[in-house]
Amino acid sequence: MLIDILQDFFKTQNNYYTLGVGLCLGYVIGAGVESYKRYLSLKKSEKERLERESVPEEPDIFKLYDSDQSTLLVRYLKEFGLFKVDPALDKIKNRTSTLSDSGMMAGPICAQLMALIGHVANSKKHIEVGVYTGYNLLQQCLEMKSRLGDEYLAIALDVTQGPFFLTRHHFAEAKINKKNVDFRCQPAFDSMKEMCSEKELPFGGFEDLRGTIDTIFIDADKESYPMYYDYAIELLRKGGVLFVDNALMYGAVTQWYYNGEDKVKLKHRPEKSKAFAKYAKYIHETNEKIKNDPRVKNCLLPIGDGLNVVVKL
Repeated sequence: MLIDILQDFFKTQNNYYTLGVGLCLGYVIGAGVESYKRYLSLKKSEKERLERESVPEEPDIFKLYDSDQSTLLVRYLKEFGLFKVDPALDKIKNRTSTLSDSGMMAGPICAQLMALIGHVANSKKHIEVGVYTGYNLLQQCLEMKSRLGDEYLAIALDVTQGPFFLTRHHFAEAKINKKNVDFRCQPAFDSMKEMCSEKELPFGGFEDLRGTIDTIFIDADKESYPMYYDYAIELLRKGGVLFVDNALMYGAVTQWYYNGEDKVKLKHRPEKSKAFAKYAKYIHETNEKIKNDPRVKNCLLPIGDGLNVVVKL
């Protein structure tokens, strides 16, 4: 039956013409579909390439002594952007720079900014959570001494005095008296907990420093940052200022938050990418606490290693 149908179809020339047109049209459509598929595939890969290329390069967090010292910006800042400091501070900075972990030292810009804010806040009681070689501690002591003579107190909290031993004689050179620096050598968490309770003192009386501290600087173990923050807000008076260092951690915090821990790749400290990615969780938790805390107002500055400036309302 199929043969009969085909024989009848090919009896006229018009049917030959119709078949030819149909075959040609089918071929053209088929080729067109395949070409369009290839076009879509190429378009997708090209789009992905353009999207990768269009991702903006992350700006650097500005840390003065990690920057190229020959650049015009650094030269100008060193000449016109910082106030003159006691020679003892430069000695601590120079001694610290010889250590393998010198990056732990607070940057000069951050230290001077904290001193200026301490001046405006009329700081008389300062807590340093994490001392290291004492660079920032000395800067804050010098600022308070310039206004108050010997009527001030700096409470230094650290689990060790090792690095501080290398530079403590520079405090004497700067005429910082022993009575003005209370160094408490134990985990800072324990010290802050004691200061937030009625602790009996060795010579009688009780210590409860809640609501009496003017300025606090946190730069210690990152895993404890959220707890340090909770105690710091209890200790601060209204109008007191908290400074949280490493609030961006060389950019690890932003990469961790937006890309995930396994995709943290630091431009200037690639060897620290994995370690800093683990710290980022705790630092972000602290930043988030600050943002959502109705007791405070804050401004996170992209200098040093990220400095979160927090005022208790």
